[in-house]
Formats: sequence, C-alpha cells, structure tokens
Amino acid sequence: MKITLKLFITYKSLLPANSNCGECEIEVAAGSQPREILLQYGVPVDENTVILVNGRSPLNLDAALCEGDILCAFPVAAGGCS
Repeated sequence: MKITLKLFITYKSLLPANSNCGECEIEVAAGSQPREILLQYGVPVDENTVILVNGRSPLNLDAALCEGDILCAFPVAAGGCS
C-alpha cells in the first residue's frame, strides 16, 4: 500500500533522494505501523519528535496505517526561558 511520508527540519535529509519538498510517497506493507516506518528512515521515536498521522497526534504508534495515510515527523522546537 502507499502512504505519504513527510519529514521536516533536520529530519528532511533522511528522506530518499527522489523526495520533493520534504515529502515522498512510499510503498509499505499492509499493517505497517508509524513507529516501524519512522525507525526504518532513521527518525527518532521519542519525546523530542512530533509525530502526526493525517494531521493528528496518533494515540498509538503501533496502530496499523491505512492506504493513503500521511505520516509526518519533525523535531520539537527548542526554546523557552532559561
């Protein structure tokens, strides 16, 4: 099945060479999970990464994706008071 993978900021460089403006369509196995796909591309899956599926924060990173889903990831912005 095909999904769209969008990576932003420093994660953008982890996408394949044929990516366009930080996104690409990828073929994944049915039942693939956001966690496994992101780890496959070298994206850290921790508290320093914002992960969205179809524009929403997923309740479970181990839930299966569906055909046409959009998986996005970007690093949490640093900032605040010191």
